[in-house]
Amino acid sequence: MTLDILIENLFVIGVVSSCIYCQLPKPTIGQSVRKLQPIPPPSQAVEMLCLYHLGPLQTTLSGNKHVIGTIDYLTKRVEVATVLDTSTNHVIPFIQDNIIYRHGYPKRLNGKWNSASGPEHPQMNGLFERLNLTVTVAIAAYLKTNHSDWDSKLQGAAMAVNIRQAIRY
Repeated sequence: MTLDILIENLFVIGVVSSCIYCQLPKPTIGQSVRKLQPIPPPSQAVEMLCLYHLGPLQTTLSGNKHVIGTIDYLTKRVEVATVLDTSTNHVIPFIQDNIIYRHGYPKRLNGKWNSASGPEHPQMNGLFERLNLTVTVAIAAYLKTNHSDWDSKLQGAAMAVNIRQAIRY
């Protein structure tokens, strides 16, 4: 009976959690939840690209074990290359040779190495994760028993992906 009187007169559910004077002095533990920040869609080709990497894979006869590539957000066109590793010594020449010299400068370049690929932009992760699956399946279709020459089949796999996406079949 005494407990019922105390609960009825002194305890109100949710008072402490909703009282601003009770909550302000308490420290925030952990990271605060951030809102999703949608990326506006591009209006022309090569305006926004997604930079991705796949690997490490089995080392080839020429020493390559990574794939780096870009996906155009608007056209979904894929550009790929094989590299020894994903250091800037290999990524920057890939961007220059396969993107800038062929198509011009993109306005935005996103990727796993960029902060924009975090949880605030989940649509990017799905784009290159799906492409990783598509590229690995396409490469596997070209390989028979020798898996140490996958780098020589990569451009054919990229062409197959680009043609398939272009005809929507």
